[in-house]
Amino acid sequence: MEPMKSTAWVEVSFTLPREEARKTALKYFERYPKQGYDTHVAHWHVTENGEIFFVMRRYPTCD
Repeated sequence: MEPMKSTAWVEVSFTLPREEARKTALKYFERYPKQGYDTHVAHWHVTENGEIFFVMRRYPTCD
């Protein structure tokens, strides 16, 4: 998990095998629900070795 710098958003990038990527994204949505944090997958793609690279984005606080 690698935080990216942003002024309005908290972004965290992952590179994981497909099933682990799914589980990680679901846990992230559970911890930071879309309704409060506007959590979403900002970007994703399949790497050359078949892993999934994805960036989760959310607001820093739930307001």
